[in-house]
Amino acid sequence: MAGESAFSLYVAAGIACVVVVGFLFPPLTTRGPAVEADAAYQTHVIGELAYCRSNRSDVNCACFARKAGHIMSFEGPQVRGFVYADRSELARGQAGNSC
Repeated sequence: MAGESAFSLYVAAGIACVVVVGFLFPPLTTRGPAVEADAAYQTHVIGELAYCRSNRSDVNCACFARKAGHIMSFEGPQVRGFVYADRSELARGQAGNSC
C-alpha cells in the first residue's frame, strides 16, 4: 500500500514538472500568417517568384511564391537551444510539394 502511494506521488510530481516546463517555453504561434501588405512578405514573394521562374518548371510559380513568402517572412519566437531548419530550404520544399 505504501508503495502505491509513493508511486502516485512520483507520477503527480512528474506531471507537475512537465506542466511547469511547458509553461517556460514561449508560445510558438504568436503571430499569424504574413499579410500581403507586409514589406518583408512582398520582398520574399518577389525573390521566390524569380527563383521559381528560373529554376522550376513543374510548379505554379505564383502559388510557389506565395507559400514560400509566408514561410520565409514568419518571425515566430524560437526556443533557445533547439536547431531549426534553414528557412529558405523549408519554404522551397513545402511550396514545391504544395503547388
